[in-house]
Amino acid sequence: MASLILSVATVFFDVAHLSYVPGLVGLRHVSEGNTKLQATYSIAAVAVPAVGGMMLKIVSAPFLIAVNVVTYFLSVIFLGRIKKREELPPSDSHLPMGKAIAEGLNFIIKTPLLNRLVLATGASAIFSTMGWTMLIKYAVTDLKIAEGEIGVIMSASAIGGIIGALIVRKMTLLVGEGRIIALSALATPILFIGIPLAATLMAAGVNPMIPLIVSGFMMQISNTFFNVSQVSFRQRLCPPHLLGRMNASFRFIVWGGMPIASLLAGVIATHFGMVTMMWVVVVGEILAALPLVLSKFVTMRDLPGGGTIQDVDVS
Repeated sequence: MASLILSVATVFFDVAHLSYVPGLVGLRHVSEGNTKLQATYSIAAVAVPAVGGMMLKIVSAPFLIAVNVVTYFLSVIFLGRIKKREELPPSDSHLPMGKAIAEGLNFIIKTPLLNRLVLATGASAIFSTMGWTMLIKYAVTDLKIAEGEIGVIMSASAIGGIIGALIVRKMTLLVGEGRIIALSALATPILFIGIPLAATLMAAGVNPMIPLIVSGFMMQISNTFFNVSQVSFRQRLCPPHLLGRMNASFRFIVWGGMPIASLLAGVIATHFGMVTMMWVVVVGEILAALPLVLSKFVTMRDLPGGGTIQDVDVS
């Protein structure tokens, strides 16, 4: 029951914070705001597992969970300290839930570029879920990596997210807003090749941790590029009164197939082996990137909605 409530609350929080950032920082600064949020998340991804592991050697697991509960209360306090007054939409703009969902879906489907983005992101989420669901089992059973070494791989990979957040603004200026979305979407499956390739390299005498760390590190960089760029694009493109409905619909489409993906990964791995399943992820992720690679994204430096990237103060 606690997990169910926490999951539902997380959905509300994610949709609300994605919709609130543009009004909080302004459209001209939305990319910068998302970059800083991503940097914070990446730092936590590196630090928290290490700190949690050390604390678990000193205190009991229930006490550690209690510490986590306290952090949620701290989050509430920090959010309550936001001074900016939110401008609520007119009361007559509220719609019944069914109509609101339909309006969000309709905006996504009928908006050029955005419809390609949701298609590519949704397909990518299915295949990436397949890969990450089975990664630890693949590492332990096929690559014979010790449990403690898996934490090292995860932490080392997460550092890529921090570096990605630090350089995403400069890379976007260099490559262009549209191109970086398409290219980073294609880069992720290419970099994922190192994961199934680790089994082949291990047979040749290479420590499998090396390709896993290199692939994970580089994928975290490309994922950060993609996440910051596409979220900022969505926030700038969508009218303010539709942000919540659009983000909720976008998340539903992207996350809706994840439970099925986990089951599918298990079926493929059971019948064809872990390595084959990982290669299926590579091919699937490449196909998922095609709606973006074969679109106007690759020709556009500046994307529509809220001014060009040169207008954003990145100091």
